[in-house]
Amino acid sequence: MVVELLRAHRARQQRQYELIGRRWDPQGLVFTTAWGQPLDAGQDHAAWEALLVRAGVADSRLHAARHSAGTNLVATGTDIRVVQEILGHTQLTTTQIYVDVAQAVKRRRSTGRSPR
Repeated sequence: MVVELLRAHRARQQRQYELIGRRWDPQGLVFTTAWGQPLDAGQDHAAWEALLVRAGVADSRLHAARHSAGTNLVATGTDIRVVQEILGHTQLTTTQIYVDVAQAVKRRRSTGRSPR
């Protein structure tokens, strides 16, 4: 599901650039400004905070969402090398940390204990 959404996002970006007669060069980035440049960290953080408010979710660090995404990908059976690529880890050993976390979560769920 996520892959399809990201592909649709990329296709929309491509169409937008074609409409204004520009060559789209995302520089390997998925989310960019309207001009294909990297997002400003301050604007990114502000968008994250606004999203949390709209969703009614308690304040949380964006990096925590990254960890949750990695753990969920592993827990749902996504190949570890795919997770490595998505998270941008250069070392597979870094990504394998998520395997341990996902296994611990599964164990807690199977025993009926809630996560800490």
